[in-house]
Amino acid sequence: MKIKTLIVILVSILILNHCKKVVDSKLQILQEEITIDENKAGNVRFSRQAYIETDLIAFAMLAVAEWQDKVIVYGLSTADKKQNTWVARTYDKALKYIGEKTFFSGQGPDDVGNFNIISLTKDKILISDNSNKRVSIYANDWTYLTSLKHSLQLDAFEIFDNGKVFMEKKHIGLKNFKFSYDFLLGSFPDFDTRIIYKWDPFDQSVVKGNSRRLVIGCESEQAFFYKNKEAFLLVCKNYHIMKFDSRGDKIKDVIVKVDEIKTDHTRDDYYLQELGYSTEKNGLVLSDTVNPAATMIPLMKGFVVVRRVDFMTPCNDWVPGDYFSYQLEFLGKIKVPCSYNLLWYRFGRTNQRVKFANGYLYAIQETEDSTIIEKWEVTE
Repeated sequence: MKIKTLIVILVSILILNHCKKVVDSKLQILQEEITIDENKAGNVRFSRQAYIETDLIAFAMLAVAEWQDKVIVYGLSTADKKQNTWVARTYDKALKYIGEKTFFSGQGPDDVGNFNIISLTKDKILISDNSNKRVSIYANDWTYLTSLKHSLQLDAFEIFDNGKVFMEKKHIGLKNFKFSYDFLLGSFPDFDTRIIYKWDPFDQSVVKGNSRRLVIGCESEQAFFYKNKEAFLLVCKNYHIMKFDSRGDKIKDVIVKVDEIKTDHTRDDYYLQELGYSTEKNGLVLSDTVNPAATMIPLMKGFVVVRRVDFMTPCNDWVPGDYFSYQLEFLGKIKVPCSYNLLWYRFGRTNQRVKFANGYLYAIQETEDSTIIEKWEVTE
């Protein structure tokens, strides 16, 4: 009997040790520091296939998905200056005009919020808004179907994976003017969420004279996307890329080591004017360093991290980018077509003005009186 008891104890210890090792191996994802070769050229080419100019949509954004022959350009309508209306203009993927729908801002069943993001599924159009805390669901012909309310303290969010997954951050106000973020991966339509990354508290303001001013370029800048059942998150300030599986477990964690770029504060007035903050410059200051990364653009075989070389990198046709595999391996330097607002500091909002689907990149340009849509073929 004693021998049997001893065997049971030994087997139990072996099982427990094995289970502990399995758990530890899943949790222990070491952060890796890498240095990229600035002279290595990546094998990605962009060729413009279509270009159209349309009536101005203010703060225009894009919705494109691989499973629909549809490109939606949406934002504030400039047609009726008396009403706070919102417009969604639809094209096929050859950029042929199909039609448009106009919305009012409000709480009605067919209204939108103050800030909205459109996502496409195979047979539905989804609109997530910030002020109503809901996702409105439409048929492909814009027939209103229903709205699903949620209680999440989130901004409007994009919904990925044919309407199954969303990503967004929860902004947390702390004491002494400090802030933090919980970054969430959630499921739709049940709105179950999991925190996949927590930002350390940071101060998004500084005291200048007798006033406290908002800092442009601090730790609040991030970019993210969901592709191939995996989530990718970029913290722009320190070029930190993280990869998570569909459950929210971290798979890989990389810091890209690049030279620090100091802000040329003698040009602060110019930067603020170019960023559109000239009338508010007394309430804003620039951070002392430039975020080396601006945003991420997912392509077919890999993704691009768009780079900055100055606080206001000129957006003249092309901008520099680092091309990575989806395993976070650096594949080379490339040039990316620059689009409107691609390099702007956005206080944490991911870029909705450049979208990739079915081998093509769609991008928005903007003039004083028109919105321009471009379609680029991508060769990888």
